[in-house]
Amino acid sequence: MTEMPGHDSILSFEKMEENWFNLGGYGKTQPYLVHTAVGYLRRDEFKHCLRTFYNNFVAQCYHDINAFPEHICWRGAADCKTYEEAMYLQQYRSLLVFEEGNELWLARAASRHWFEDGKVIKVIKAPTFFGNVSYTIESRAAKGKIIVLLEPPTRKMPDAIMLHLRHPDQKPIQSVTVNGQPYTNFNADRELIKLDKTAEKTEIIALY
Repeated sequence: MTEMPGHDSILSFEKMEENWFNLGGYGKTQPYLVHTAVGYLRRDEFKHCLRTFYNNFVAQCYHDINAFPEHICWRGAADCKTYEEAMYLQQYRSLLVFEEGNELWLARAASRHWFEDGKVIKVIKAPTFFGNVSYTIESRAAKGKIIVLLEPPTRKMPDAIMLHLRHPDQKPIQSVTVNGQPYTNFNADRELIKLDKTAEKTEIIALY
């Protein structure tokens, strides 16, 4: 991500060719008005989703106020806007927990850097349409594995739980075990494991 240009130049959009990367990923002068990040997420274009997510945050982040304004140039606009702040939180949640019809997606747009060896991704009792979900992803990439401990929702079981695991070096999944048993319902190209209906605590290990 590059440094954001001056807000006046962004507002006028007169330097589109010069600032195309920074302006990419959102529309008009209200980054959170258009749900671009979620659109990319639903298309499994996680790199574009993350670019939009971070560009939105940088464009709205001012050092002199601890809140998001309405516009990237907030003169004359609301200095603090509940909508923008709520949309940031919704987008952040969507990176890690996202409902799609009767499926529950986990870590759908988690950054590949978050899976570096020794790092842990943890979600605790996140409310979803299906009930609370908790999971921990522990990367042991140096030893060729990523371990997931999942507590699925129990109020209403989703038809499937879709779990994205992105190896930091883009290595494909070679095999998967679920609760110690071999498991074959995964897509190495998409770095995706599809779990059947379950209400039990589950350990998933992806081997690389």
